[in-house]
Amino acid sequence: MRSKPSKTKVRREKTKKAIVKIYNDSHQIYGSPKIAVILHKHGIQGCQKYVYSIMKEANIKPKYLKHKIKTTISKGNDRKLHNLLKRQFNPKDLERVWCTDITYIWTEEGFDYLTSVMDLYSRKIVGWVMTRNMEAAKVLECIEIAKRRRGIKKPLVIHSDQGVQYTSEEYKNKTEGMERSYSRKGNPWDNACIESFHSLIKREWINFYHFETMKEAKKAVFEYIEGFYNTIRIINGAYIKEGNTIKYRLPYHILVGTQMLEYDRSFLGARLFMNQFNGNLIVSGAFGLFQKKAIVQVGSYARDSLGEDMELVMKLHAYFRQNQLPYTIEYVPQAVCWTQVPTSVKNIFTQRRRWHVGLIQCLNKYRRMLFRCALVRLAGSRTLIICFMNTWPRSLK
Repeated sequence: MRSKPSKTKVRREKTKKAIVKIYNDSHQIYGSPKIAVILHKHGIQGCQKYVYSIMKEANIKPKYLKHKIKTTISKGNDRKLHNLLKRQFNPKDLERVWCTDITYIWTEEGFDYLTSVMDLYSRKIVGWVMTRNMEAAKVLECIEIAKRRRGIKKPLVIHSDQGVQYTSEEYKNKTEGMERSYSRKGNPWDNACIESFHSLIKREWINFYHFETMKEAKKAVFEYIEGFYNTIRIINGAYIKEGNTIKYRLPYHILVGTQMLEYDRSFLGARLFMNQFNGNLIVSGAFGLFQKKAIVQVGSYARDSLGEDMELVMKLHAYFRQNQLPYTIEYVPQAVCWTQVPTSVKNIFTQRRRWHVGLIQCLNKYRRMLFRCALVRLAGSRTLIICFMNTWPRSLK
């Protein structure tokens, strides 16, 4: 007779399944250090080496492409530019220290440039711009964007390298009232955090795509920063201060934690994918922004539907396609609020029953729109056959 598997083997198999799920939920980006942190938050004990051994056994590893570049060092050195940061990368509060830098992204049209501003306390990208060239006025727009987003009312330190954009009069004007700090010449480690971010976005995201135009590259950057890095990436584990999310972690309640993972996977990932071919079927009823004229034309929300927000979006698809009008219905991944999910099985069942009844009502009402194949080309990727909304019903009634 076969003996029962040992407790150690059972535990290892359970951990392995959890690791594979976390790995896939992170778009196959997270390695053993980050997966070990998430496992610990889920109550599964295991050090980084233990996680690494299981990942090696399962033949999974984080994907990244490292682009080799050659660093150039400009001539001369201005002694008036001082390093105030001195590699102190862990300030004690928000809006104490920002760092900024420029990196390039290749497209078929030539080089485009990504300028980012990071808050060192939260590690969040508070401002970014994509430009065709490296003119100071265009590159430094991200400083203004960051100031508007954060509503800066007090002086802070802003750190950069000694590039011409950051020593220009334009930069001094935009950072008036801030303390300007500079890395030493040829020393990227003085600005390691933003350098690390630009390396991260390239090897985890950008290097997997081939961009024809700057518009395609900008869309990919937006999806990474606003849809992944700023919203669901591990920062240091959720603590909110002055309306800003400082730390993010999964709750200890298993039902709540499971729903949060589900929202990130289904709501975030699926809707960003559907954006690629204008195929989103639902926009949040509480936070949807619609063109008033279009809503009036289709008759606003249906009173007899349990999925009124989905029914409205499908009705808009039908209206614009039936009249052959150009339109876009897009999901924006930036979070505008926090919401509370059910904490009991009974409440989850009630919520999901209402959702599924609403879904069935909408799919039945607009059944003529389903299962019509269309060829869709995603930016820099293969052509897909999407069997979805490629036609419209004869009537909106």
